[in-house]
Amino acid sequence: MSEDFSNYPTSLQETKADKADDATLWSPRDLLISMLRDLDKGIIKPVDILICWSEKFEGEGESPLLRSTRYRQSVTGTYIGMGLLERVKYLINAG
Repeated sequence: MSEDFSNYPTSLQETKADKADDATLWSPRDLLISMLRDLDKGIIKPVDILICWSEKFEGEGESPLLRSTRYRQSVTGTYIGMGLLERVKYLINAG
């Protein structure tokens, strides 16, 4: 049986990030727990989901060009995943 996050406490950092609507204040862990909490409460009901992240190469500098990009997806089709990605790019740019 998987863990139920519906009653998992909200961290102070999550509250600050959400209130400020500032993506730079979220920690990756807080972001994922927030999503799990909303999933388990039934607040969000995704049919498709795409998660991407970057990791710094060991011992490298701060340049985004020196990062490895990774992703995981649960989608109903390849083109759905690509459509999600394009829509998110639009929403980020529309900011």
